[in-house]
Amino acid sequence: DSPVDLAAVQALSPLLVSDYAVGEHVDWPLLSRLWGTGFPSDYVAFMSAYGAGGISDAFEVLRPDESSTGDSDGMAAETANARAMWPSASRPVEGFSAPKIPVIAWG
Repeated sequence: DSPVDLAAVQALSPLLVSDYAVGEHVDWPLLSRLWGTGFPSDYVAFMSAYGAGGISDAFEVLRPDESSTGDSDGMAAETANARAMWPSASRPVEGFSAPKIPVIAWG
């Protein structure tokens, strides 16, 4: 984690309680391989400090699933929903070796 990411996450401490999922183990290297991408350092820092869960019944921070296929509830399913709504002009053309659609639903 970079000092900027950690400072930004620490700045949230007066606003967020950090006892919900503190210490929740996330195997970031494994999840990065399974999802085919790295996760942003500020998201990793946030998850380390606060974990997944709701914020004021208005926003849900999702933990990465061990499947990026959308076959589960949580991040994979929300990502599948977001990718389905992504503008078709931005989607990879079928039959071409293009990277995955760069959309992951974090919350």
